[in-house]
Amino acid sequence: KIYVFKFGFERLGEPAGHWDAYFTQSEAVIFVLDSADESQLMTSKLELFNLLINNDLKNAPILILANKSDLPTALNSAELSEMYSLTEI
Repeated sequence: KIYVFKFGFERLGEPAGHWDAYFTQSEAVIFVLDSADESQLMTSKLELFNLLINNDLKNAPILILANKSDLPTALNSAELSEMYSLTEI
C-alpha cells in the first residue's frame, strides 16, 4: 500500500501541519520543491533539513523533485544543489 500526504505552507514559514506525526511508519519521502520560487527557498531548505535529522526517517530514502523547472525563473539542478547544500549531506 502507498499512502500519500501533501504538506505545504499556510503562510510563509508556517507549516500546514505537524509532519512528524506521519513519519513513524514512513519508508520513503518524496520532497517536492518549487524551483521557480526563491522566496520560499529558505523555508523549504529548513523543512528538508528537518526531514534529514528526524530519527523516524533515518533509514528512509528521500527523493527531491524540482517542480516548475520549465518556468524561466526556475533554478537549474546545479543552482538548487548549491542553494540546498545537497553536496554537504
